[in-house]
Amino acid sequence: MVNYELCVDNAKRFNLHGPSSGMSAVAVFEDSSCSETPVGIKITRDFVCGAGRVPAKTMCGSDGGVLYSISSCTNDYSLLASTVFGNNTPYIIVEEYLEWYCNLAQTVTIYIADGACHPNTDDNTSFKATLATEGGAMITTYNGTYCENVQDNIDVSKNMLASYTCVSGRYCSSDIGYGCGKRFSVGGFGGPPAMGRITSYAVYDTDSCSQPAQTVTMTRELSCTPQVSHWDPVCEDSGAVHYVKDCTRYYKGGWDDYGLINDAFGSNTSYLIVEEYDSWCNSERLINATAYVLDEGCHSNVAATMSTKFSFGLSLILTTYEGPDCDAAVNTTEITHMMLNHDMCVDNVRRFNLRGPSVGMTAVAVFEDSSCSETPVGVKITRDFMCGASQVSAKTVCGSDGGALYSISSCTNDYSLLASTVFGNNTPYIIVEEYLEMDCSQAQTVTVYIADGACHSNTDDATSFKATFTTEGTATITTYNDTYCGFVQDNIDVSKNIFTSYACVAGDYCISDIGYGCGKRFSVGGFGGPPAMGRMTSYAVYDTDSCSQPARTVTMTRELSCTPQVNHWDPVCEDSGMVHYVKDCTHYYKGGWDAYGLFDRAFGSNESYLLVEEYEMYSWCNSDSVSNTTAYVLDEGCHSNVAGTSSNKFSFGHSHILTTYKDPDCVTAVNVTEITHMMLNHDMCVESARRFYLRGPSSGMTAVAVFENSSCSEMPVGIKITRDVVCGASQVSAKTVCGSDGGALYSISSCTNDYSLLASTVFGNNTPYIIMEEYLEWYCNLAQTVTIYIADGACHSNTDNATSFKATFTTEGIATITTYNDTYCGFVQDNIDVSKNMLTSYTCVRDEYCSSDYGCGKRFSVGGLGGARGPSLMKAAVLYDTKDCGSVPVELTAHPVRRSCLSSTTSTCQKVDWSYTLYQASDCVDDVAEFAASKFGSAPYLIVENYAADTNCQTQKSTVVYKADGKCHPRASDGTYFKITPSFGTSLTIATYPTSSCSDFDVEYVTVGTKFVNTGRCFDGNQRFYANMSALFAPSPPPMVDVESLTREQIMFPEWLWEPTPRRVFQSD
Repeated sequence: MVNYELCVDNAKRFNLHGPSSGMSAVAVFEDSSCSETPVGIKITRDFVCGAGRVPAKTMCGSDGGVLYSISSCTNDYSLLASTVFGNNTPYIIVEEYLEWYCNLAQTVTIYIADGACHPNTDDNTSFKATLATEGGAMITTYNGTYCENVQDNIDVSKNMLASYTCVSGRYCSSDIGYGCGKRFSVGGFGGPPAMGRITSYAVYDTDSCSQPAQTVTMTRELSCTPQVSHWDPVCEDSGAVHYVKDCTRYYKGGWDDYGLINDAFGSNTSYLIVEEYDSWCNSERLINATAYVLDEGCHSNVAATMSTKFSFGLSLILTTYEGPDCDAAVNTTEITHMMLNHDMCVDNVRRFNLRGPSVGMTAVAVFEDSSCSETPVGVKITRDFMCGASQVSAKTVCGSDGGALYSISSCTNDYSLLASTVFGNNTPYIIVEEYLEMDCSQAQTVTVYIADGACHSNTDDATSFKATFTTEGTATITTYNDTYCGFVQDNIDVSKNIFTSYACVAGDYCISDIGYGCGKRFSVGGFGGPPAMGRMTSYAVYDTDSCSQPARTVTMTRELSCTPQVNHWDPVCEDSGMVHYVKDCTHYYKGGWDAYGLFDRAFGSNESYLLVEEYEMYSWCNSDSVSNTTAYVLDEGCHSNVAGTSSNKFSFGHSHILTTYKDPDCVTAVNVTEITHMMLNHDMCVESARRFYLRGPSSGMTAVAVFENSSCSEMPVGIKITRDVVCGASQVSAKTVCGSDGGALYSISSCTNDYSLLASTVFGNNTPYIIMEEYLEWYCNLAQTVTIYIADGACHSNTDNATSFKATFTTEGIATITTYNDTYCGFVQDNIDVSKNMLTSYTCVRDEYCSSDYGCGKRFSVGGLGGARGPSLMKAAVLYDTKDCGSVPVELTAHPVRRSCLSSTTSTCQKVDWSYTLYQASDCVDDVAEFAASKFGSAPYLIVENYAADTNCQTQKSTVVYKADGKCHPRASDGTYFKITPSFGTSLTIATYPTSSCSDFDVEYVTVGTKFVNTGRCFDGNQRFYANMSALFAPSPPPMVDVESLTREQIMFPEWLWEPTPRRVFQSD
């Protein structure tokens, strides 16, 4: 129940919090002194550790049979096993779970693995646990105590022991559908159990084991010993290499608990990780992982039994050799970019990961002149494992490519910047990126063409190309089968939209054969600025010549080139002749976000604005198809665009009305758009091409408090709150003072972001009111209208001068809101009954009648019920034996209430269900003693405050006041009867009877000494007593007994007799 958050009986859940008391561990010995190595340990997950409850069990003692045991508490059974058995006594740990995925071990059994026969604690069975030289284990249980008749056999492979795999159980006692599971581990092999951890060996070239390592191997072993300090490890010498050995948990992709691989290589070294599995590359089936430094050197393993070496090109070749000197090759592995980029499981047993800084792509700029001084005709960029220019320095200077052309090689991580640097801002060029995935994840080759329309031969001396660019922004790349552009080989037409959007275009013909497809991206430069490459050009328009916040509009459009500000945080303010503006370049993301936060910088944190995203028609607002975005400041002014060719203006109400004009002065309207809250709240794709977002601070909801008196000085009868675009009270200042609403009522408007606080402020703590929130979603996301009704049960007319309402709240916590078709509450229009549970739980209730596509919902809450008095307010039930509830009561019971308690001017006297002669009245009290005095008057009574058990009178549960006249009276809580009388002049007695006869033959007494009455002292840890009983506290008459009699009385009735009797606990072994 606790572990799985079960819903018990469909009505209850249980949760355990606080520190664990530990599991109960019982170590079992065959010798009576418990001085030898135990034969096993049984560990169970109890709610309270057994050893903590019975101290005798923590010492060596018989278990009732032929064995002996010592109990203890543990939160780490692996550490306990390691401590008890040591590093040189093999043992097997079997963990059992009530879930197939091994979440929380319920029992753990640790067997000594000496191959000998040992009896179990049941004196009926026995076991043998053995470990094979190959690393596997076997646990055999027998039906006798001498290991004769096999009961069960468990074979555990080395991989199961080393990997700490969760094994699903075949036979399971778990009956809640979670199955069962087991884990196995082994210890006593010179170190603690591995328990899923992996042993790492970092091999270095230096005797100080300083970065970078040459290889890091992580392998599964039965035991795993960590360094004392992972951050200051001990460097060891194997005779062949220097290395650091450690122990850690390894995670797929080259990560571990202590970052051992990263620490070994450092941040400036690139390396390849090869993970090996026993099947399907499942993370729990990892056998080992090895990280290799990316260089062309020969590197030996720790044992000097093998070595490895890389060779680089378009793919990576890893050769493994027998021996430490890379002489006799035994295996060659080719690692491609496809394997790395797509996390491929190669041959179902291996994965490859590349880590560390990028070595850069190889870029070859091709020239037609021998000095490479003119503009190149193209640049070819390829993603190799090692940049070719860094390997052959001669290629970094101008030289023949072996044919009619010349070239210079270099390394780059930014081919867009390289192209911009090589071609400049005034020589048009086209960039074609080619990918081995249809989602264009990582470019494999990039070709940059000069777009001058002339014929240029390719480096193969067999083909040629022409790249042309039109004034409309489209381009054509034509390749030919000869060197003089005679016979067309292929034609690629690229639209302006493909250029500006930097869209990933699926390739028609693809060399990728593993199902990922191919893709291309196109961009263009040399048009006065660098290529846009998916970035958008922004124009922030201001009213001031300093371009200071807030902007009036910010527009982001797609253009062929995109020039960023030198400093995005201190941009240059420009003058178009019509307006002042700031132009910039940024990556835009759906919802109004960009790489530099330009929208927020333009408008500031105190200005609200509307964002309109426009998409390609019928693109269904796909994030890759944004054509432009404009943000408008939320005011009613006229604002021009940068060019002065159009303007816009808002009008506000319950929705936004955005009007666009074809001039800069908002004269000739060309388009009107209505933006509703539904569009804004639900990220709607309007007409398959637009989305709207509201940003910045809220102006608040419009709140209208309605009064029945012309001065608005009395309590309002209700408040109507609506979510408008701009709060109405902020637009019309006259509405913020008391005035006629046009009918028989009066009103004051205001703005609010917290209607609950507003209601509490207006109505106060003692005027009941009901809040009804209405939503345009069935799940109650954002309230659109909120109506607050005064809950006085009186008739009040509505502001429409045609209808009226009554709102009532009962003492049982039920509310009713009734609306009428007239102004005098005559003809019922609708009735809403709201249960106490709906009010207290704030449940979202679905509305049956709704015009919203998302459904509708309502929430109800209540206030004004004396909430300021807080937890001290109590609900009191007063029990009488007269039907008018006018006599002295026989009992008064008061309970704290969770929510406010509604007081009544008159309490209703009602007959109780369980008696024909008793009556009850209810009320709300904040001082039980004062209330009791008002009800009992001069009659004797006893106040008993009841507290939660074992809290030493700190957590109060209830207060009961009893009539203490020595007569028999009924008790309302359990149907018994009671008498309360003074006793011996120094105490009082509370007698409880099962029937109304109050017979002394069947009675329970509780005697309380006067030192617990009216003193505030805690009696028995859970009660306090206060009394108004004159007999109890009347002055004692002068003593009339002699010393002997007084002594005898003190002996018979000593002071300690009236102390509460301590609990008696019977405990069995």
